[in-house]
Amino acid sequence: MKKIISIIAVLTVLFSVAFAEILGKAGGGKKEDREIVTQYMNDYTNIIGTPEDSVLFYGGFCGPNDFIFTQINPDFEPDIQGWGHTVFFASKPVKPGSRYMLEYWSWFWLNYTGSAHFTVQTTPLIVDVPEKPGIYYFGFYDSMSTFVDGELIENPRFTSIKERPNCLRKILKLYAGTAWEPVIKEELKKAEAEAKQNKKDRKEKRKNEWEDKRK
Repeated sequence: MKKIISIIAVLTVLFSVAFAEILGKAGGGKKEDREIVTQYMNDYTNIIGTPEDSVLFYGGFCGPNDFIFTQINPDFEPDIQGWGHTVFFASKPVKPGSRYMLEYWSWFWLNYTGSAHFTVQTTPLIVDVPEKPGIYYFGFYDSMSTFVDGELIENPRFTSIKERPNCLRKILKLYAGTAWEPVIKEELKKAEAEAKQNKKDRKEKRKNEWEDKRK
């Protein structure tokens, strides 16, 4: 049986294990870790790639976070995608069929902060970019998400559906005036409709469960 542990507990362990590696890579200080993310933060002022030849992948994590994603498919050129102190992440346009792993993640939760560097063997999240150009949602992970055999599993409840429109509204501002804008707007309409239907379905389910209990 697969062992399932809460993400908060695992992140605490990961921080402890990864601290030595952080010391080696970043000098062990928060300032140095921040400089790592700042160095690789995405610049959206000069977008190269269109919905016809590229993929934009997006998603997020609960609470302000720093991210670094690294391209690991040997058939493609090396690439690094980064975003700092945010809930939502949107890549720059990338090559269809490429593969990105979460290499660095720092998180801020209440009074607790932590950070970890990952390798291909230890990363909790790998984004397999679709072969078809367009936009791709890799999910939204919160404190209810879990690690299953080392893999980050999306919250099975409604979080992902609920947060998808919020992700799209955020990246719509980043890509305003580009060829991606109409594609993102169309995706936002679909995501809003899905979230609305999901909310309706959940309400109906609760109603039926309540009526069943009264019988």
